[in-house]
Amino acid sequence: MPTSGIRVLGYHRITSANDVLATSPREFRRQMEWMLEAGFSPIRLADAIDLLKGPVERLFFCVTFDDGYHDLLDHGVRILRDLEIPGTVFVPTLMIDRQMPFYWYEHPPRALSWDELRDLVSDGTVDVQSHGRTHYPLPSLSDSDAEVEIFTSKSEIEQQLGYPLTSFCYPAGRYGPREAALVQQAGYRAAITTNPGINSGGESCDALSRTMVYWRDTLADFSAKARGALDETTRLQQFVRFHRL
Repeated sequence: MPTSGIRVLGYHRITSANDVLATSPREFRRQMEWMLEAGFSPIRLADAIDLLKGPVERLFFCVTFDDGYHDLLDHGVRILRDLEIPGTVFVPTLMIDRQMPFYWYEHPPRALSWDELRDLVSDGTVDVQSHGRTHYPLPSLSDSDAEVEIFTSKSEIEQQLGYPLTSFCYPAGRYGPREAALVQQAGYRAAITTNPGINSGGESCDALSRTMVYWRDTLADFSAKARGALDETTRLQQFVRFHRL
């Protein structure tokens, strides 16, 4: 296992529902406890960006949630509070606005509202960052549409929540040089991928590695991921993430 670096963990839903994007509350708590017992110090993603300016000298972890599902409030936040672990939720703004559903579901689950996000932010446990507006994979969009996803979502969240955003999460983990350049132009300090790995620091933050956690991950699977046993990205994954399909 690495002895230094920042491992960013990626989740979607915290619920016992039968969903490939779900992690049960019981497993989520066990995973968070494992990270603490294994010697990882929890850190908010915005603070991690500061550490990543140079080589990171200890083991840290960040907890992130994609899409803004309501069960984060129902189940996940209480566990984070109990264990004193900060979290970051990446939201697609049109889904929080109720202008679009989570279109990859036949029966979409409930999304958080802006009022609920404001309450979470004021509590201090969770901060909110951008996941675009529509969650459409950016490489499939025109230059102008990709710019709107990255720039406009930032201004919408900042207007709703009243603080400057630091991070953008590439929808579906899809990005390339164009998207990385737009993220920098929009004024984000970091962008998050689904490329597995630990972030050692001293490099650009426009494509930070993230360890995704899924419903079938046992504690043994999770611990293997956290230790770095599954950090290799396949060539097929690299092709899909860097090409406009």
